Amino acid sequence: MLLLAAWNVWRAILAAQRYEFMRDLNVGTPAILLIVIGAAWAIGFAIAAFGLWRLRSWGRHWMLIAIVLYQLNLWIERLTLERASYELLTRPADLAVSLLIIIAIWGFLFLPKIRRVFETHRVTHNME
Repeated sequence: MLLLAAWNVWRAILAAQRYEFMRDLNVGTPAILLIVIGAAWAIGFAIAAFGLWRLRSWGRHWMLIAIVLYQLNLWIERLTLERASYELLTRPADLAVSLLIIIAIWGFLFLPKIRRVFETHRVTHNME
């Protein structure tokens, strides 16, 4: 999750560095949008990483929801902001990758042992 947070910080920084260039091309609004989206996801994934690291049940739930919303966000960005000639050709493979990422994270967080760890920690944390 920290890697996803770092990736989104990098995306926001890159968009900020290219802001003047994009504004000169009359696409300043998408640049600002990319900065805000990158910063928001960086914060969101940092919070999820903290919750998972501390074995908080809310961290697990946050991550289950966040990864689906993140993939959805990437597809919305792709379908509205990207203008590459090859974009249509890469959609099927990229859709498969998006689904595999969701399945992998959900699958891991729903492993019985992982669920027990979060549930056990929730019970012990509530007793304190």
